Amino acid sequence: NFLGIDAGGTFAKPNYFGIFSFGGENGNMIGGTTPQARNIISGNQYTNIAMAQEAVANAYFIQGNYIGTDKTGSGPVGNTPAAMGLDGLNIVLGGTTAGARNVLAVNGSEKVSVMTACTQCIPATGNLIQGNYIGTDATGTVRPLFDSGTGVFLAAANGNTIGGTTPAARNILSGNWMAGVELAGGSENNLVQGNYIGVDVTGIQALGNHGTGVTFGTEYYDQNHVHYTGAWCPNNTIGGEAPGAGNVISNNTGGGIGIAGLGSHAMYNVIAGNLI
Repeated sequence: NFLGIDAGGTFAKPNYFGIFSFGGENGNMIGGTTPQARNIISGNQYTNIAMAQEAVANAYFIQGNYIGTDKTGSGPVGNTPAAMGLDGLNIVLGGTTAGARNVLAVNGSEKVSVMTACTQCIPATGNLIQGNYIGTDATGTVRPLFDSGTGVFLAAANGNTIGGTTPAARNILSGNWMAGVELAGGSENNLVQGNYIGVDVTGIQALGNHGTGVTFGTEYYDQNHVHYTGAWCPNNTIGGEAPGAGNVISNNTGGGIGIAGLGSHAMYNVIAGNLI
């Protein structure tokens, strides 16, 4: 499908949302692992794919899509705010086969936002983000166009995994205008492993984020403007000692890893095994 873009796959024809999921759905697939199954989801006014509070329970797959680009995966057809908001449980974004890769680029805010929308909401937990190109084109070597966003933003999100310990699980988190990965207040027990953050798909050529490669401990206000002051940002792991767990975090304008303490304290986190 072409959602928010014309039939030629080039020009924005926006909906408000591209795809909006709300209310406990299970077992759905957006896209697939073949080119024929790919959706082009770009140019929408608000969010290209939105999983609202308590949206997803189990077995929800988002695979093989181009989000924020034209049908070639190279030209910009971005939307205004986030490309994708995941406020749910056990969502798989991407996968460990090449066909499962999503390309997410050229959006006005976060490419992927994983957040618990309110203090009464079910926490965004157990989501798996693997094998995606986040901030680059479909080749993993080019920044399609500068925008203002972070690659992956986690807020009050627990037990999520970005990357993995095998090359197939690696995300390319490069070319973003702000951080490659940001973990805000209330985010704990998350894993960021095996990713390329600030380099291209080869791991050698510079393709830096204009912010910090990884930053955590920043403030977070939920949709009701409640400040997660007491919800610290603890027990997250950036890299690790296991083979393949280390991230490459290089060539980022704002620095490699930033540990903030503004309103949400970053404590008891592990940074190990990375190339910075």
